[in-house]
Amino acid sequence: MNRTPLFVLAILASSALAQSPPPTKVIVTKLSAPTYPRLAVQARITETVELSLAVRRDGSIESVRLVSGHPMLATAAIESAQKTVFECKECREPSTSHRMTHKFELGDAVYCEEIDANGYGIYDAKSYTQVGQSQDTITVFDRPFGTCDPAVKISFLKFRSPKCLYLWRCGKRPL
Repeated sequence: MNRTPLFVLAILASSALAQSPPPTKVIVTKLSAPTYPRLAVQARITETVELSLAVRRDGSIESVRLVSGHPMLATAAIESAQKTVFECKECREPSTSHRMTHKFELGDAVYCEEIDANGYGIYDAKSYTQVGQSQDTITVFDRPFGTCDPAVKISFLKFRSPKCLYLWRCGKRPL
């Protein structure tokens, strides 16, 4: 018995079933850049936030739902998604479901360059926040500020005991 025609028929039937309507394509046309919440930077919270969006045919947002992620970061991601403009290609339904991911990442801490007369640290004025986009993934990168102790300057040229470093008394000199 020749099974070749049966095999070809099975392939054609599966390809006909696989030809469902073309998938809708939701594309970001104008990204509203999210900001890394200052409190989340200070707490050094890094996480990925997953959102489920309902995008209308005209590209506006109908609704945003949090799928997963830290609540402090979710607020920034939701605000960004609501202000972002989309283009919905080949959308036939009144609203189309779309997934979006926001990755919040932190780099090394930035320490002060010097101490002012009031005892506050003077930091480099430039912003460290960077936003990148790759299809439906938005990456937000920032650097937290480190602490600066105006009362103590520790000299690392001399050996100091761990107890001395812990108590911050080893490098203190009278003014």
